[in-house]
Order: sequence, then C-alpha cells, then structure tokens
Amino acid sequence: DLKGFMNRHYGSGQMLVIASGAVEHDDFVRRIGAKLGCLQNARNVDRITPKWQGGRCIDARDLEQMHIMVGLPAFGAHDDRHYAMDVLSILLGGGLSSRLFQEVREKRGLCYHIGSVVESYSDTGQLLIIAGTSAEQANEMLEVTASEIADLVDGVSSDETERAKTKVRAISVMARESVEVCGKYLANQILMFGEPLDEEDVLNKYAAVQLADIKAVAADLINGGPPAIAAIGPEADIMSNETFADLLTKGKKA
Repeated sequence: DLKGFMNRHYGSGQMLVIASGAVEHDDFVRRIGAKLGCLQNARNVDRITPKWQGGRCIDARDLEQMHIMVGLPAFGAHDDRHYAMDVLSILLGGGLSSRLFQEVREKRGLCYHIGSVVESYSDTGQLLIIAGTSAEQANEMLEVTASEIADLVDGVSSDETERAKTKVRAISVMARESVEVCGKYLANQILMFGEPLDEEDVLNKYAAVQLADIKAVAADLINGGPPAIAAIGPEADIMSNETFADLLTKGKKA
C-alpha cells in the first residue's frame, strides 16, 4: 500500500527542488538530474476540496501540562481574504502584545503560553489557537479565548489594526533574511501559484487591509463552521466543541 501510494503521488512530474544561497544554477540542475532523473512520473490525481467538519479529540496522558489546540475554518491561499486573516491572527495571538497573550496569560494567568497561527493551503485554510495550560484551568482558558475571538467582530480599533499590519509586514520582510526561509517561501509559492509572487505586491495587500476587513473575517471565523478542539494531557473534562461554538456567539467575557 505504501509503495503504491508513493508511485501514484511522488514522481518527477510532481516534484519541485529548490536551492537558495550560494548556488551555481547549471551545476545544481545537473546534480539533481543525476540523482533524481530516474524517478518515474507519477499520475496526477484529481483533488477533492476538503470539507470542514470540526470535532473534539482528547488524549489523556500522564503529563504535567495540558496542551490544547483549537481550530477554526479560514481561507485558502488563492482567496485574498487570507491577507486580512493573517493580520487578524497577529492581532489575536501573534506575540507578547497580542490579545490572547495579554488577556489569557498576563492578566488572568490561565496558561503557560498561548498564540495563534494561520495555515493557508491551495484550496482551504484554518486558524489555530495553540496553548499550554493546566487541567484545572483548561476550560476557563477556553472560555476567555472564545470571548477574545468574539470581540474581534466589534471590539478592534483602527490603531490596533494598523499595529498588526505593520508587524505582519515586518515579519514578512525580515523572514527574507534567512536563506532557509527564502527557499521554503519560494517553494510554497511555486507549488501554490505556479510562480513566485511579487514581494511588493504581497506587502501592498497587507497594507490595504482595513478595519472592516478584520471584522468581516472575524465573523467568518465564528460562522464558518464548527470549531475543532484537540487536547493532550492529564485527565480532564474539556468542554465540547459545541460549547465553545456557543461561547463564540456570546461576546466578550468580563
């Protein structure tokens, strides 16, 4: 079964080899051809767009911390709304000044760490909240997290949006200073779009994000489908994803 899967999906026609840094192009191509030229061409398989389902999965183990991940449906890389979603993620859980870090960790002391990240694929995407907490505080942490997400619809200011835009653009520019990141960035764009994107165009799209866009994608997060909750750690009665979904509609927790 494994060999059959490899033969169907992994071949020269489906492979992209990227090099970044001090590379001589012709020599690199020659070496890759010598090593990988014998691979057969795998057949293309029609893709089926994934359908978000949500759910809840708890793995009880003898661990000190409870590691929790919450997923919400977002947008694929070809949907320009993902630029606003990236800004929203920075605002929500992107670093020490983010809403989640300040409210959940600094103010309430409900977790050891917390943050958010957006994953955009060719035809779908998701926003993930990742946190480490205790079994006793897990549900309260989830309650406050839900209220912070809900508050994004009406509680974000223009200044907050501008700061998040500046940060996401700075992260994008600074990432190019790493040779490894440059290679991954190029590979991802070629696989997604068929060619590298113009860097200035990408930065301009982040700069064009408005407060109304943040509110709109926040509403999409809440209404786009049932949340997914996964946790691993000590035995605990973690709330259901249905309960989390209900909390998303109740607004900011006092």
